[in-house]
Amino acid sequence: LFIGSRLTRKTPASYADGVYMMAGVDRPGARTLSKLFMRGQDGLPSLANRTALLAFFGQVVTGEIVMASESGCPIEHHRIPVDKCDHMYDPECNGAKYMPFLRAAYDRNTGQSPNSPREQVIIFYQATEDKNFL
Repeated sequence: LFIGSRLTRKTPASYADGVYMMAGVDRPGARTLSKLFMRGQDGLPSLANRTALLAFFGQVVTGEIVMASESGCPIEHHRIPVDKCDHMYDPECNGAKYMPFLRAAYDRNTGQSPNSPREQVIIFYQATEDKNFL
């Protein structure tokens, strides 16, 4: 692996148009899923055995994704809708709040037909991985 090489896909690409358009507008957003998975009363054990370790691991994975997905050129801005009355992002219940999202850099020779869907490239490479972080 080197900077500029394509990320490895374990599953087929799943773009809305089969080529490059973002999919998932009908899927729940990150804030919705986070509230669903992590809700519960403070101080009580999780019935599903979800602990702070799950949140920590999620941050580690997110950090790895963010470092590997710097924005491309030209920068593609998108808006991810936030649920109305979200306690952090829409406390006034306006209902028109969004989280900014920048699409990752990609191989410019891809994303032009269903036979060659957009393929993201490596921008950051960590030569020494800590295999024992947990």
